[in-house]
Amino acid sequence: NKEIPLDMWEQLLKYIPTKEEVQSLNDIESDPDAVASLNRADDFFFQAVSIYHYEERIKAVNFRKKFEERIKNITPKIRALIKASTEVVKSEKLKNILTLILGFGNYFNFGKRGNATGFKLETLPKICDTKVNRQPAYIIGIPGRDRRTYLFRRWTRFMEELPHVPMAAKVALAELKSDVSELQVGHRTLIKEIDHMIKNPHLKGAGTFKTEFNDFVKEIKGTMEDLEQLMGDMKKKYTLATSHFAETSSVEPETFFGYFNNFILQYNDAKDLLAKKNGTKKKN
Repeated sequence: NKEIPLDMWEQLLKYIPTKEEVQSLNDIESDPDAVASLNRADDFFFQAVSIYHYEERIKAVNFRKKFEERIKNITPKIRALIKASTEVVKSEKLKNILTLILGFGNYFNFGKRGNATGFKLETLPKICDTKVNRQPAYIIGIPGRDRRTYLFRRWTRFMEELPHVPMAAKVALAELKSDVSELQVGHRTLIKEIDHMIKNPHLKGAGTFKTEFNDFVKEIKGTMEDLEQLMGDMKKKYTLATSHFAETSSVEPETFFGYFNNFILQYNDAKDLLAKKNGTKKKN
C-alpha cells in the first residue's frame, strides 16, 4: 500500500475483473494446464479473483489515498459559496450601488419605464450597453466621477465587501455535489466493509484489513461530519441569497455569482476608462 503510487492504485481500480471474467477464471481453476497457459493479463486477473473482496479492498485503498486531496479540493469551494452568499446579502455598499443604478435607470427612462421598483440581476451585464443621447453612458462609472462626497467614495468600493464572489462564481454546484456524494458513498462503503471483516475474522486478511482501516475511519469521522455540516450551511445560505435577489435556488453559482463578478469587472473597466478620459482632458 505504501510502496505502490496512487496512479497505480487508480489503474488497478480501472481493471477490476467483471463478473463474466471472474466466472471464466473460476471455470479453469481446477485445470493446471489452462492456468499455466494464461497470458500475463489473464494471470493477473486470475491472481486478483483469488483475493477475497478484491474490488472492495482496492476501493478502500483508493478512498484512503485520495481522501485528503479531495477534502482540500472540496472544502474551499463550499466555504466560498457560504461566504459569498452571506456577503451579497449583507453588503450595504452593494445595496446602495444597486439602488443608485435603479435610480439612474428610472431617471433615464422617465415617462417610459421610469417607475421600476427593482431589476433582475441579469440586467447588470447590460449596463455597459446603456446609452444616453446616442452615446455610451458608462452608468457604472458615474458614481466614481463625483469625488466630492464621502458617501459616493464609499459606495464605489462595494467590491471590498464581496471578496469571495470571484471564487464562488467559478464553482460548478452539480460537480461539487457529485464530489461530496462520492466521498460520502466511499465512506459508508468502507465502514460497511470493515464491519464485514470484523464479523468474519476467519477470512484471509480480515484482521489486517480491520487494523489498516479502522483507525483511518475514526480519524476522518470529524472531517466527514464537518463536511456534512458545511453542505447544509451552504444550501441554506445559498438559497437565502438567491431568494434575496428574486432568483430561484436552482440557479447555478456560476450564473448567480457571475452576475456580481462580471459587474465588478465591468465597473472597474468603466472606472479606468473614465480615469483615462479625465487624464486626457487635463493634458489638453
